[in-house]
Amino acid sequence: MYMTNIKNRVVEYYCSSNIGLLSKINQDYYVCDKEYMTSDTNSISATNNGCVILDRSVMFAVFDGIGGCERGEIASQIAAKCASDFIVNKNPIESLHDLCLLTNEKICRYQKTYGISAMGTTAAYLLFTPNNIYLCNVGDTKVFRYNELGLSQISKDQTIITAYSKNPLLLQSLGVPTSNKLIDPYYSFGPVRSGDSFLICSDGLTNFLSREEIEEIIRNNGDDEINEQLTQKALVNGAGDNITIILCKVTNDHSNKEVA
Repeated sequence: MYMTNIKNRVVEYYCSSNIGLLSKINQDYYVCDKEYMTSDTNSISATNNGCVILDRSVMFAVFDGIGGCERGEIASQIAAKCASDFIVNKNPIESLHDLCLLTNEKICRYQKTYGISAMGTTAAYLLFTPNNIYLCNVGDTKVFRYNELGLSQISKDQTIITAYSKNPLLLQSLGVPTSNKLIDPYYSFGPVRSGDSFLICSDGLTNFLSREEIEEIIRNNGDDEINEQLTQKALVNGAGDNITIILCKVTNDHSNKEVA
């Protein structure tokens, strides 16, 4: 790891969520720098765009409620609320690990209180600090980096392919009693570089667009158009599931931009 001078750097962010073609409710939630989707915006579609100076820690995250469980939308909402309250109070990786454990505990507590047999969510966190970026994911919600080298996945899918299911099975999620399974998120980190873009997205996008299609749309559209183009292409391809996207673009230039 090396440190870089990013006194003037900002993150431009574009957040969106679409219910998809077949879902009756949106079980996805996102967090963009302390703001998260609330129940009244968790409907057909939601957007949130902005720009923030990297002189502090800034959190972005996507949560995909597990559809095979009861009340996946509650699990993802609890996770979003926890992430919106997140504060780095120690090493960022340790802080993210504490956040995952706290979130898991709160989901399990809700499950027990209301007699729900099972509820859970995946999670993908991207934490910008004044010098570095930290990634944490639980489950299969993906994070990509896009730069001059193209599009690459930097998260790790915590799944397994079996002969008994046509889709990969989750090995990790939030909402599992710790007596049953250890919460073991995937972590990575590195320096923040101007010009890099990051895409956090639920599988409503990645199940219906190939990596090549995603890269082409990012390459050929303006930053403020990418989410809409990705969503519409996924819908054209038959996306029945919720489609949630956060695009983060790191830049040195924050002139003529409103910043938080």
